[in-house]
Amino acid sequence: MKEIKSAGIDLFFQGSKGSEFFQGSKGFQSSRVPPDFRINFQGSQIKIPRTPLLRSSLFPTGNFAVERFELNHPLVQGNKWYKLKPNIKKCLDEGKETILSFGGAFSNHIHALAAAGYLLGIRTIGVIRGERPLVLSFTLREAEKFGMQLHFVTRSEYRRRYSPDYIVELQRLFGDFYAVPEGGSNYLGFYGAGEMLPQDAADFSHIVTATGSGGTVGGILLAADKMGLNGLQVLSVPVLKDFGYVMDSVKNFLENENSAGIKRLKVIEDYHFGGYAKFKPELLNFISEFQNIYPIKIDPVYTGKVFFAVSELSRKGYFNESDRVLVCHTGGLQGKVGFLERFPEYSFIS
Repeated sequence: MKEIKSAGIDLFFQGSKGSEFFQGSKGFQSSRVPPDFRINFQGSQIKIPRTPLLRSSLFPTGNFAVERFELNHPLVQGNKWYKLKPNIKKCLDEGKETILSFGGAFSNHIHALAAAGYLLGIRTIGVIRGERPLVLSFTLREAEKFGMQLHFVTRSEYRRRYSPDYIVELQRLFGDFYAVPEGGSNYLGFYGAGEMLPQDAADFSHIVTATGSGGTVGGILLAADKMGLNGLQVLSVPVLKDFGYVMDSVKNFLENENSAGIKRLKVIEDYHFGGYAKFKPELLNFISEFQNIYPIKIDPVYTGKVFFAVSELSRKGYFNESDRVLVCHTGGLQGKVGFLERFPEYSFIS
């Protein structure tokens, strides 16, 4: 695989070798891959840093902390690490050399899969919703730099992404591959996301996460049920406007697992700001204010909406003084680079 000079690598690799780039190679033990970038399928949970959110005008009631999943890997970041890792492992166990998945122009999942394929020497194919634009989004440019083959399809064809017949058609086109659904949210992705629930989750009254394809919140709900955390409420903040089908998939997964986890779910609606990757001035102003107070970077697609929702709930008195709330930072910061590229006038949120 040829050397790839990637803005993503330069952006996320904070060590002394930040100006160096490397070649992908089969096998995560390759000495050509810096240790911080290796994907290790062995062992148990990764130790995730946690940052407290001190009381402020943004969070006047409740006690808050942030689980910093954006720090779990430089490129395969946040919740994507947990959903992709078991799928990649299964792909390798089956002896397959190609992974195909689906997403849009701003898909964190597509970016993370492309990066993982680059690091592991696995061929990746992204079926992308919509016609190929004259200028690719930052996320898709990064994916191509990582070696992903982008296959653009019409929106009507994209709606067939869950059809087994469509997968067969794609296999005729691309050859044999391991298919991962949009967002990485198949049963392996759900189970992988369950690892995001920390061992001390019983110490919290609420855990909050963004919801896109549903895998993260579904996995957390299942894990909480298995741990017997009857007092834990899981708050889901959908970042897309039409999320009914997402919640249906979460319910179906939990029912198939004979889990009553759905009972602890509370969906916090109306914080999508118009839909996926949509925004309004109040969201951007909040991101700027949040980052001025706290040493945490957030983005306008996922995490900005989550923290905005939690802040409003706090200011409206949703949380009691004794409540302990853990907010999941699910990563996706590369999307912020693309956002600022498209809207340089909003550089105040950088």
